[in-house]
Amino acid sequence: MSRATHPTYCAAGAILAASLLASGGGPALAGDACGGTYTTSVLQQVPLPLTVALAEAPENPALAERFVAGMRAGGARIDPASSLRMDLLFTLSTPASGATQGTVYNNFNWADQGGALADVTAGRVSLSAHVMDISSYAYVWVATAQCDIRTQDAGAVAAELGAFIGRTLGQNVPNGAL
Repeated sequence: MSRATHPTYCAAGAILAASLLASGGGPALAGDACGGTYTTSVLQQVPLPLTVALAEAPENPALAERFVAGMRAGGARIDPASSLRMDLLFTLSTPASGATQGTVYNNFNWADQGGALADVTAGRVSLSAHVMDISSYAYVWVATAQCDIRTQDAGAVAAELGAFIGRTLGQNVPNGAL
């Protein structure tokens, strides 16, 4: 059984993401494409700065590239050979439906190849990011963000979310304390 399907790792990741989403607080994301809140948590101390790889090859390479460009602009280091793998989960919803309701997307399939959101009625995107050290199968860092969408350009939203990840990767930002 792989780490991705092992019940212990799946349950641990889900519990971590749910607890961070439930905290709901955090400093605002600054940007023109979306604005919202976020929380990050260091789960295991590792040397900074972190160098990460995306866990999977993206289904939408153009959207993934905008996200990765945002990460780099935010200061993150990306190396496909890194043992620190980042899994990403996106939920598109309306602001009224809340952070835990909506359509869940992984692997950058929340927008089409032309940059349009998969759910054109969506007004919010929630992001859950998990970094796991695949050499020890231990979670290292987790983050959640809730972003109210201000544009129909999914690439701009991805770039801003990537910049948020780049700025906070490896940091502990509980309830908005920077």
